[in-house]
Amino acid sequence: FGTTDLKSAIDQKSMQINEVEAQINALDMRLAEIPVEAPTPGSGLHQLKRSWRDKWIGGVCGGIAELSGVPSWAWRIFFVLTVLLNGLGIVLYLLLWIFLPLQTVTPAPAMHESS
Repeated sequence: FGTTDLKSAIDQKSMQINEVEAQINALDMRLAEIPVEAPTPGSGLHQLKRSWRDKWIGGVCGGIAELSGVPSWAWRIFFVLTVLLNGLGIVLYLLLWIFLPLQTVTPAPAMHESS
């Protein structure tokens, strides 16, 4: 390689780097235009509570079912299988039972009859 060949190779790489930087800047501009929703305080795991209606033992499976949309019987089978396979299911269930709060029951508004 001669110095002119080396200089032209460096110039080519420099141009390629400039093109990549321009593409990155264009992508940054496009990403800045995408609206980002902030998570709501009551979303996700914050809504996970033990069920007081659908419970056999502690309401853990019923609470998970209400949040996930998967039937509670499927969660019960899952926990029984994990207990039988490696025993971890009982530990997980007990921890969830201890740390998950029970759902609060909000009374329905009183209906006033007009007499």
